Amino acid sequence: MLNSPHGWTSWKIYAAYYLYLLTGKAEYLKDTMDTMGACAQCIDDEGVLRWAYRA
Repeated sequence: MLNSPHGWTSWKIYAAYYLYLLTGKAEYLKDTMDTMGACAQCIDDEGVLRWAYRA
């Protein structure tokens, strides 16, 4: 069973993005986009957050 991202994920996105702005290192921007992509996959077509998936 896979669980959706927790609250710390949103703070991680802010931190990685601001590190990118401060340093200009592309690795921080990539980390930001990868994390946002992982979060977006947990939202269905109707905009409802799905808390867990079972395979």
